[in-house]
Amino acid sequence: MPLRERVAEIEHESALQAWQRCQRVQRGTVWQPQWLADAFRHVGRADGVHIGDTVLLYGKSGSGKSYLLQQIVADAGGDRRNDPEDEKDGALILMLDRPWTNMRLRACDHALTPKTRGDVLALIHGLDAWLHAHPHTSLVLVDGEAELKMDLVAKLVQLQREWPFALFYTFAAAAAGHASEVPLPYDLRIDCYRQDTTRGNLAVRLLSKQGTLSNPVEMVHPR
Repeated sequence: MPLRERVAEIEHESALQAWQRCQRVQRGTVWQPQWLADAFRHVGRADGVHIGDTVLLYGKSGSGKSYLLQQIVADAGGDRRNDPEDEKDGALILMLDRPWTNMRLRACDHALTPKTRGDVLALIHGLDAWLHAHPHTSLVLVDGEAELKMDLVAKLVQLQREWPFALFYTFAAAAAGHASEVPLPYDLRIDCYRQDTTRGNLAVRLLSKQGTLSNPVEMVHPR
């Protein structure tokens, strides 16, 4: 490719990325818990997670990823529960290996639990139609491990170009400090590395796409 065309392509990509960032800010913040305020500022995200962002919750089994996802649903839905029948800002929760317990969902929130590889494949192919039928969905959360999970995540990342939602998904590290060989898309990564199930405490740190790492932060009795 001639140099002039390559420069023009880079400028176009940069302009498109800047426009997308502006669009995400205009579409609003979906998650900005007070206990993570300093960590968000440290990684250049003082206004939290926006519509259009992809957030990876990373850590070994038992580190609190699912627990944090449930807190995200609760935090993002706090203001919405004033009107439980409000059709705006719904959440789609995809639980790939086991259902959550004690969930409190509104009429416009949906929880799906595909049980087989075929179920996940059908879900991947049906997501676009599902979002057409539920255009006010502002949160999509993927929890658990299953075959084709990363194909599902890739499809959701692709659909974020058309639909205004924030995506949160978990990924289980094989062991502490073990990096995944699978490319994991994210705008923000939350490393979960300690959970005290008896007290409801959770320790995390944030990592930006640019590589900025926050100090460890502990969540104590969030509710």
